[in-house]
Amino acid sequence: MQTREENPAAWDVLSPETSLKDIRSPVLLFQGSRDKDVPKEWSDHLALRLREEEKDITYIECDGEGHEFSTQWTDFMEKTVTFLREELK
Repeated sequence: MQTREENPAAWDVLSPETSLKDIRSPVLLFQGSRDKDVPKEWSDHLALRLREEEKDITYIECDGEGHEFSTQWTDFMEKTVTFLREELK
């Protein structure tokens, strides 16, 4: 596969950023500060882009959490359930 510099159009098709304008539902985004799988910068960038597109986003940063939210699991699930109950009325 070519690099982004060699074929930006192909990479744009693969990027979820090209579809942000199509999002119609509220977005709930969690990010653990110690996540080794998804860098915080990626979630920060996604949250910024969603706000630039004027999307309804709730971005929750969990200090000290890794990818699995193990130490704050109950809080993570309660916030998720609250969000879904509110949005799926």
